Amino acid sequence: NSGDWNSGNRNSGDCNSGNRNSGDCNSGDWNSGNRNSGDWNSGNRNSGDWNKASFCLGCFNTVNQKLKFFDKETDITFNQWRNSDAYYLLSRIDDSPVDWIWEDDMTDEEKESNPDYEINGGYLKVRNTSNAIMQYHIGTHKEIYN
Repeated sequence: NSGDWNSGNRNSGDCNSGNRNSGDCNSGDWNSGNRNSGDWNSGNRNSGDWNKASFCLGCFNTVNQKLKFFDKETDITFNQWRNSDAYYLLSRIDDSPVDWIWEDDMTDEEKESNPDYEINGGYLKVRNTSNAIMQYHIGTHKEIYN
């Protein structure tokens, strides 16, 4: 291996768990792209085998595939989706299941419930994200609800 953090053999990229990869973060074998979980991919972020395109699910793909939304076919590619207003808005929703709460920001009740906060400098607060989209909508449209 000429890269770093590889668990496979004959990798020239980094963070590969497969063999003979020249890209980074591959879990398959013989990939020249990055972040592939299949084998023999020359594109990026594929989960199948022998793909020459990127963001493909399946095998032997040479062009970027159209996405499905709500289990229905669309005319949108992954790159078009990532550049859309809808993706931009949805990616702004804070749906992280946990938050790090620093010691200085903890309430007395949180300190009592998390006695290791002094050692750790805070604690990891588990959040309920089941209403994240609604909370985002209300937060961005407060004038409608007030």
